[in-house]
Amino acid sequence: MVLNVVGDMTLFAFAFAHPAMLAWLAAAAVPILIHLWSRRRYQETPWAAMEYLAAALRQRRRTLLFEHWLLLAIRTLVVALVVLAVAEPVEERGGLAAAPGERTHRVLVLDGSFSMGYTIGEKSRFEQAKELAARIVRASAPGDGFTLVLMSAPPRIVIGQPSLAPSEFLREVELLELPHSTADLPETLRQVEQVLLAARREQPRLTREVIYFVTDLGRVGWSLEGKDAATVAEFRSRSERLAEAASLVVIDVGQADAENVAVTNIRSRRPFATLTRDFEIEATLRSFPPRARPGQSVELWAEGRRVARQVLDLPAAGEVKIKFFHRFESAGDRVLEVRVPGDALEIDNRRWLAVPVKASVPVLCVEGRSTAGAKDAATRYLALALSPRPEESPLVRPEVVVESRLPEMELDRYECVFLADVAQFTSAEARLLGRYVAHGGNLVFFLGDRVQAERYQAELGKDQPLGIRLLPGQLGPTVDRVETRLDPLGYRHPVLDAFRGRERSGLLTVPVLKHMRLDLAEAGDSPVGAASSSAATARVVLALASGDPLVVEAPAGRGRVVWVTTSADTSWTYLPLWPSYVPLIQEMLDFLIRGQLERQNIGVGEPLNALLPATLGEMSLEVRDPRGRVETVRSRREDDRNAWSFAETWISGVYSVEAKTADTVTSSQSPGTDDAAALVRPNVFAVNVDPAESDLTPLNMEELRNETWPGVPFVHQRSWEPIDERTLGGTVPSNPWAKNLLGGVMVLLLVETFLARRFGHYD
Repeated sequence: MVLNVVGDMTLFAFAFAHPAMLAWLAAAAVPILIHLWSRRRYQETPWAAMEYLAAALRQRRRTLLFEHWLLLAIRTLVVALVVLAVAEPVEERGGLAAAPGERTHRVLVLDGSFSMGYTIGEKSRFEQAKELAARIVRASAPGDGFTLVLMSAPPRIVIGQPSLAPSEFLREVELLELPHSTADLPETLRQVEQVLLAARREQPRLTREVIYFVTDLGRVGWSLEGKDAATVAEFRSRSERLAEAASLVVIDVGQADAENVAVTNIRSRRPFATLTRDFEIEATLRSFPPRARPGQSVELWAEGRRVARQVLDLPAAGEVKIKFFHRFESAGDRVLEVRVPGDALEIDNRRWLAVPVKASVPVLCVEGRSTAGAKDAATRYLALALSPRPEESPLVRPEVVVESRLPEMELDRYECVFLADVAQFTSAEARLLGRYVAHGGNLVFFLGDRVQAERYQAELGKDQPLGIRLLPGQLGPTVDRVETRLDPLGYRHPVLDAFRGRERSGLLTVPVLKHMRLDLAEAGDSPVGAASSSAATARVVLALASGDPLVVEAPAGRGRVVWVTTSADTSWTYLPLWPSYVPLIQEMLDFLIRGQLERQNIGVGEPLNALLPATLGEMSLEVRDPRGRVETVRSRREDDRNAWSFAETWISGVYSVEAKTADTVTSSQSPGTDDAAALVRPNVFAVNVDPAESDLTPLNMEELRNETWPGVPFVHQRSWEPIDERTLGGTVPSNPWAKNLLGGVMVLLLVETFLARRFGHYD
């Protein structure tokens, strides 16, 4: 039954949620029947005294008749309004009908962790989740609103404003792609709450709220293990708020017996490859329950072709490390890939390593003395340690200059700069060094007799361009005390990895005659590299027995800085004469230039970014993702930086970058366009998944109810079926029209009582 009212060009319609109840409108005739039944028939008997009373009654007949009909109408209307309230009238506007009693805001949260790529038959869990979302939308009442949130890390709001057009919403669901990320449940709930708050302001007619989580309940995403107490407390408080206002439905598309094999790691000990020797990589394979995999094939791919293959036995719920060797044929940025044959979850069957392949490693050594070529010069010891066999086409090519030439050197040409016993630095030289590390360069400072600590402190202890601070603490004074024992501090720093287990290498027994005290800054007190990370702090690599630092390392900009508080020659220490000197210097160099390898190998969701030469102006670059899609980004010139960044790394694989050949370099001093394209380095990036998500173990219901959501009401389903949402948790607002009708009944009852007493008909 529908009542239409037209006015002001707007169509109002009233339907009824329970039209069968309207049959009870017949009860409205009960007061009339009672009235008719109660009419008395009189037998007239003449009586003189009554003649006067009859005459008076005839005068009030109309008044009494009006009073009776008014009370009858009120009593009849009371019955009719009660019946209409029970039938629940629902307002329709412009053809949009509400659900029984109210319109519903349905928030669909689809699990976007890459474990949803697990395939059973021909469809992945994520494809099943999208189909379930479509079923929910199609089964919803006209007038309901839909929003869509992807539960990933970080979560993504796909549709934030409630969509009242199901067909458009379903098109967005169909286009949704599974990212190769993990899931962040606490942050997802925060986003869901923001969506609900905005919808309540902008769509107040959506009076009911239902949140659907379509997920495989992977333990990595749904467990709160490892979360700090503050995050857990905030999550549970938010969960309780949501459960009070909305109904929570968890639709589980996972399988308890899912098995998986994944390449969980790929690493190299060397930070770069060369053309003259094999490059070694180590891959880690892991199997997850329930069974072992004998005869598991593992392949190494390079430049799009398989170059090696091994077969191994992989135990159940265990891991195996395997080594491959490969020699590159040309210099540049190259990619190696380790893969295993496909299983039900193919996303983690491949892992990539972007490798810088170098024909040589140029290193600059700056001598503090005027006689850089002298036999006892500090840089001579450094050059020999960096290239012990210079006659055999060495990989590391050290170039030695005196300190007066530092301002004229193009530092960006060098992988690392060693400064030995330089007396002092001017402000211009300090800025030059600051820009160098900001762009990814590396510095190593050796001290000595010529060093003026106060000048170092004045120029290197203050912020350089881009907030870089080169000196991590307070330098000076010189300590003239012989130390014959060094402390490796548990070999915690990567520079000392090669010395672990080799205590007889001589590293710990080097005599140090003098050193300069370096008091490191407290964490948060203007640490080195504050521009790149506010939490970055200096680390002591090697200490003296007295506790004073001997070797200190700290990040600075995109590069690193190392301070050695003794000399690079034999004036303050016998280290250059010890057998541990050469491996220590080479390990230090490897560690410093590893930054390029780390910047080229990142996790899913981390941005690609790099710096262009400062001589280039702003330019456009094309980023090609693993699916072959090309996006254009533009570099930004800020102060001394010319940087570009690309954030859409949601798919694992290889990303390549190149300058657009049609672009024009804006600087008059810049090289041509082709030269500019060649200067885009690095131009290959490897983006890999988080191996934690490869564990497909789901959270069971007991853990979900008692650990993740204790005391939070929700409905769990293995496959979505329509349910009576009024039985779910959440506050169910009453029907406003039914509420108004019942209020009218109360008013009419009060009016009826008052009039009956007033008219004298109350009994």
